[in-house]
Amino acid sequence: MTARKTAEARAQAERTKAAEYLQVAQTIIVALNREGRVELLNQYGCEVLGYRLEEILGKNWFDMVIPPDQLEEHQASFSAVVAGRRKLLEFAEHDIVTKRGELRRIAWRNSAVLNDSGSIVKTLSSGLDVTEHQAAEEALLQAQKMDAIGKLTGGIAHDFNNLLAIVLGNLDLIYERLPAKSDLTRLVRPAISAAERGAELTARLLAFSRKQPLQPKSVSLNHLLENMADLLRRSLGETIAVRVETDDAIWPCEIDPVQLESVVLNLAVNARDAMPQGGRLMIETSNQHLDRDYVAANPEVKPGDYILLSVPDNGAGMAPDVLERVFEPFFTTKRMGEGTGLGLSITYGFVKQSGGHVKIYSEPGEGTSVKIYLPRSGDKSQAETDPARRESVPKGAGEQVLVVEDDPDVRDLAVRLLGELGYHTLEAGDGAAALSIFDDSERISLLVTDVVLPGGMGGDQLAKRIKALRPSVGVLYMSGYSENAVLNHGKLDADVQLLQKPFRKNELARKVNEALHATRE
Repeated sequence: MTARKTAEARAQAERTKAAEYLQVAQTIIVALNREGRVELLNQYGCEVLGYRLEEILGKNWFDMVIPPDQLEEHQASFSAVVAGRRKLLEFAEHDIVTKRGELRRIAWRNSAVLNDSGSIVKTLSSGLDVTEHQAAEEALLQAQKMDAIGKLTGGIAHDFNNLLAIVLGNLDLIYERLPAKSDLTRLVRPAISAAERGAELTARLLAFSRKQPLQPKSVSLNHLLENMADLLRRSLGETIAVRVETDDAIWPCEIDPVQLESVVLNLAVNARDAMPQGGRLMIETSNQHLDRDYVAANPEVKPGDYILLSVPDNGAGMAPDVLERVFEPFFTTKRMGEGTGLGLSITYGFVKQSGGHVKIYSEPGEGTSVKIYLPRSGDKSQAETDPARRESVPKGAGEQVLVVEDDPDVRDLAVRLLGELGYHTLEAGDGAAALSIFDDSERISLLVTDVVLPGGMGGDQLAKRIKALRPSVGVLYMSGYSENAVLNHGKLDADVQLLQKPFRKNELARKVNEALHATRE
């Protein structure tokens, strides 16, 4: 009897161990009889579904966990498999519904238990919850799609900026030369206005494609919002109640304050349009730490400290198909002429270029909430909120300026404008010609150069060679977009002067004066 008892004890120990493994496995394990009723469900399966074992044991699996719109299809397929009319799929993936009503995506591996005649007695399936993994893949694909669209739009905007620089600059010169009461004024003004709208459009495209030059500073988000409160209320009207709630212990954020103000105003206007009969808009701030679990579901985000800017409203909300495309440029649900479809795409590009993260949550009839995570500043000192801006339009005192630009029309425009501003000019079409002119002149005070030049020598390389020969010469870069060597990860260094195309006469005057002033300091 001793040997038999020992063998039975060993067999029982193995069964106990197998049962323990079954319960602790991080995989759903479920067995169904021929009627589709649950004969076995392990502890992990209960946890994922949200049911106690006694609540689901003996119940029809399909009635309990399959989404209603897929129920008939799954039941018919299972019946066909049990009856031998269809082969059991070894691998399958589909959604299940938990007790809480949540959808979970499960990847199944299925097998059948057969009797002596080869008929199915029951099915045994193991399922892996891939919900978070699938969400992370979709987020990564979306980020890659937006990046590809951004590269396309950035290239288009760059070419248009060169064209608009010529159009706007020459229209300004024509307008200045017209007599005060000339009939031609009525023709020139609309042309200037149209060109300005074109310049604004390309600026928005650059913002989306993350190719606008940013001047980030350590900013107190609370102070910035306090300064904007009156503007927001005036912009939204009396039917929209605006409430600003800020965390007093908010960290400073590293951001371009001028661009951030534009983003906040744009979000507020979008919310107003979603509440035509009036409503409520909240603007909230708080400190947030995004951990590795959050980053796992959002691969484009870096873990760390962020300042959260939340902008929820109680407007009409958005359907899932609209929400999926909401950041795409030119996508809009508004009627023709009521919007460009660039507002949220600008927000997306600016936040991403700044090293932040943006998410939108919305349901039809439930409103929309935009959450912007801004990078925390390393500067713990009092943050700046309202940087001083030069408003005067200074003129030159005969200083000599070397203009280097490969587009002859843009170069001619820059030379004309500088001449009218009181500067003496020299011009070149590439780096080699510019160096030759520089060697022959000792009076050059400022180099104004395009960033991208032909001949293998870019504007930054030309500037370095000239500064090495004569450190007192100032440098002002011109660019149609900012994906170039003068920017550090899309951000303008403090000692770099950049003039964006298309530029106007007043902008050129200020930038030239600032570049000359910087060298004298």
